[in-house]
Amino acid sequence: MAPGGNTFEVHAGPAVENLARVKQGDRVVVRYVEALAASLARPGQGGGGTATGQAGVARHAPGASAPTGTVGGQVRSTVTIDAIDKAAHTVTFSGAANRAQTVAVRDPEMQRFVDTLKVGDRVDLAYTESLAIAVEPLSR
Repeated sequence: MAPGGNTFEVHAGPAVENLARVKQGDRVVVRYVEALAASLARPGQGGGGTATGQAGVARHAPGASAPTGTVGGQVRSTVTIDAIDKAAHTVTFSGAANRAQTVAVRDPEMQRFVDTLKVGDRVDLAYTESLAIAVEPLSR
């Protein structure tokens, strides 16, 4: 049941193991986290706007009572700052394929970082996201 009392259906593919151990009334807990780290790129540092990525998957231990798992990934790229709007807290940058992208900077610490930037600076970005799913059995 979703917040607000609404139910929804989720397709569990063949990679989901121990699904038969999930019982009606069990609670499926999903946690999603995303983060962005940025730092000034050193002169002559590689990257050239090319994005590199990595991903990983972890499953429950064999014989676990209920399905659990985590999936995550990270993309790293060196981008060039094209424009900065300090009043609106937005930054426009281009990276892979020279495609410009504008993002709003909401975190006060990152806003202070943006205040140190100027057009033409190269910045290393690391975008990370992960999803964890666990089943909490119904109290029996």
